[in-house]
Amino acid sequence: MDSCLNDATKFYAQVDPLPHNYFWDFGDGSSGTGPAPIHTYAGAGGYLVNLVVELNGYTQTAGQFIDILPGDSAV
Repeated sequence: MDSCLNDATKFYAQVDPLPHNYFWDFGDGSSGTGPAPIHTYAGAGGYLVNLVVELNGYTQTAGQFIDILPGDSAV
């Protein structure tokens, strides 16, 4: 996944069954909640985004590397 510096990036959780809680770590010290949070990165580079979902007391974690490109270089 690629996005550009200072552009809002929307994340989507594809989880079945639907969890009660979503906890996002955007890899830059910021976090979010909900199934589709929006985050804007302040610096270009690679980030590991982690999602922790919770359902009935059980948790599961998934991670995805993303590249934040400088300027308008994303296609």
